[in-house]
Amino acid sequence: MRKLLLFLSVASAMSLNSQTILFQDNFETSNNSWTLNNGSGDNQWIINNVYAGDAFGGLIIVPTPNQPASFTGGSNSNYLHIFSQPICGVIACNANFDTGSPSDQSATMTNAISTVGMNNINLNFWYLCAGDPSISYGFVEYSTDGSTWSQIGSELSGVSTWTQVNLTDIALDNQATLKFRLHWINGASGVDPAFSVDELKITGVEVNQAVITTNSPSFLSACNGVDINLAIPFSAMGSYGSGNLFTAELSNSSGSFASPTIIGTLASEMNGNQVIDALIPAGTPVGNGYRFRVTSSSPAAIGSDNGLDFVIHSLPFIVVTSDPAGGTINQGQTIILSASGASEYLWSPSSILSSTVGASVVASPSVSSIVSVVGTDQNGCSSSSVFNITVNSTAAIAEEKNILNLLIYPNPAAEYFEVLRSSSDPIDRLIIKDNKGKKVKSYDKPKPEMFFVDDLSSGEYFVFVKIGTITSALKLIVP
Repeated sequence: MRKLLLFLSVASAMSLNSQTILFQDNFETSNNSWTLNNGSGDNQWIINNVYAGDAFGGLIIVPTPNQPASFTGGSNSNYLHIFSQPICGVIACNANFDTGSPSDQSATMTNAISTVGMNNINLNFWYLCAGDPSISYGFVEYSTDGSTWSQIGSELSGVSTWTQVNLTDIALDNQATLKFRLHWINGASGVDPAFSVDELKITGVEVNQAVITTNSPSFLSACNGVDINLAIPFSAMGSYGSGNLFTAELSNSSGSFASPTIIGTLASEMNGNQVIDALIPAGTPVGNGYRFRVTSSSPAAIGSDNGLDFVIHSLPFIVVTSDPAGGTINQGQTIILSASGASEYLWSPSSILSSTVGASVVASPSVSSIVSVVGTDQNGCSSSSVFNITVNSTAAIAEEKNILNLLIYPNPAAEYFEVLRSSSDPIDRLIIKDNKGKKVKSYDKPKPEMFFVDDLSSGEYFVFVKIGTITSALKLIVP
């Protein structure tokens, strides 16, 4: 709990003379300044001008004390207060509560106020709250983000005459958004009047005339891995001293400026609309919650952030596969390359490709080649990948791989052939391929070792013979 500073009403009136009114409400007009009763229990907030009590069936509701005549609307004007709904229906609707209905209700400012460039923020109001200490009482909370609430001051109870209070805390200063809420909690004991508030006012003192509003750049997303050049627009109000430096800062990916990154500066003493040329370094991590803000050095002032998230997208990871797998083909063969990881692709070189657009292309290289592809994802981010295609020469297959000195007989062979060799080692595997490298026949541990080719078309073929761990290649002619 933050330390509460309480001042006598006379002293506070003197200190408030130099302050600017940021918000005030005397509850005399119907408005939407407050959001009431989001909690639990029958003891709830209401705005009316009911002060009289009454009695019914032995239950006595005492009158609520009249206000000072100096209040707007006089001594019986509208006020914000807790009342018991069931009791209101049969007895009185003044500032009373039912100890038989445990309640936890708040009255929250509907719209936030800004205290940017201001300090000595003061919440001033008149109130009643008898209740029972630590059991039935009121208190005040504030929030600078609309969701996290902190108590300011101590509980309010034991007060049966209209009393003025001032609450202040340095945490209220220089906030882009600030809300207060009045909170009531009651248990099974306590006396009326219940928590009542009127003549509420929020004031502050301008620290200086320097107010900086940071605006968003022309684009709000970019790709990781490259320097990002952008212009940060901002508006500077007030006076700036000689040698003033405006600095553009980048938050972390969660929007925090606890350790900001400086991305650009502008030496200027001018006010009005200006622009800082900024650069986000290529090594900045991927993230979707970056913010920008501009600060000044003379006077030292921190601008609001730009209000919108900036996204740094990751680059797509491009993977290329081939059919046949491995990327090795023989002369005269084609190979299909397929890319994944992006939504659009551009291939090169076009001289060996049937198409350069799309996720898949057909390549027909006559020699070993390198194919590259650039992939672009839905965010407009691009990266590349390369694929090596190895092309085997058919002449080399026949002339350079007959390392076992084998012989096909007969050759040409119209019906069948045998493999002649000097050793008696058996053939473990024999494969016949056409001159485009396509397998047409295959034998594993053949017995007898007679290989029929009468069903093959006339042409040139290649025979791969494996004996033990060694494979030789021979040329075969089918007439």
